[in-house]
Amino acid sequence: MTQPVPLQVGYDIHRRALLNTWPEDEAQRLFNSEHKSRQLVDPTGPQIYFAPGCEAPMFGGMVDGRHYAGEYNLHKQKKNREGTIMSDDPIDTDNDGIKALNYGGYWYWTAGGYAWQWYSSGQTMSWSMEVA
Repeated sequence: MTQPVPLQVGYDIHRRALLNTWPEDEAQRLFNSEHKSRQLVDPTGPQIYFAPGCEAPMFGGMVDGRHYAGEYNLHKQKKNREGTIMSDDPIDTDNDGIKALNYGGYWYWTAGGYAWQWYSSGQTMSWSMEVA
């Protein structure tokens, strides 16, 4: 029997892995305008890299000769009547590609965000997941 990945846990791992692929100075500029955090990127933590062929399906562009908005742009969050985002909690719709990455990230890095152990050496190793 398979265990489903809790939606929010999968998203938390996914967000952390995406953030860890940014250069620290760029992440600080874009995500820390109030300068509350000293460091946003964990270079030893989980990372997701997208092969060039996967960028259009995930971020938008031409897919099979047609323009596609991309999985990240189709994804929805809870909004009020004025259109303001009410919560970071995702709505579980239009997110098949993102959920596939969540499952892969959960399997690779577990809920705690740590890599699987290599059983032959007993050492925990850093992982990068490349989407190709």
